Amino acid sequence: MFTRSVRALLIGSAAILSLVLGACGGGGGPDTGDAKEKLLQSVNLSAEGKARFVEFKETDRKLEKAGDMEGCVVSFEGEMEFTGDCEYEMAARKKGDRLKFEATVEYLNDGSGWKQMGPMGLYPR
Repeated sequence: MFTRSVRALLIGSAAILSLVLGACGGGGGPDTGDAKEKLLQSVNLSAEGKARFVEFKETDRKLEKAGDMEGCVVSFEGEMEFTGDCEYEMAARKKGDRLKFEATVEYLNDGSGWKQMGPMGLYPR
């Protein structure tokens, strides 16, 4: 679920830690309000700026906790539409083509608030 760097931050130097899985929404969970825009910017680096999201919704949140640190993986799904001809994911895309996707964003809270960690992942289906 987490990248090695985030897991290493969570685990630290402790020899044995118990990881507790659960939901990280509600009070105190990370604000994912800018995830859609950041993911679309990432897509458009490859799609020559010719993609837009026509659907985008959060589907799941998972918490990992170690001591005073918390990590949260937030999952999304959606559909993008290409607004012009381009190359994306090693395939030619035509204006109007649609592609469903899943995405994940990792967050870490070290006691000073939630921060996005590492690269976001967007996976076409």
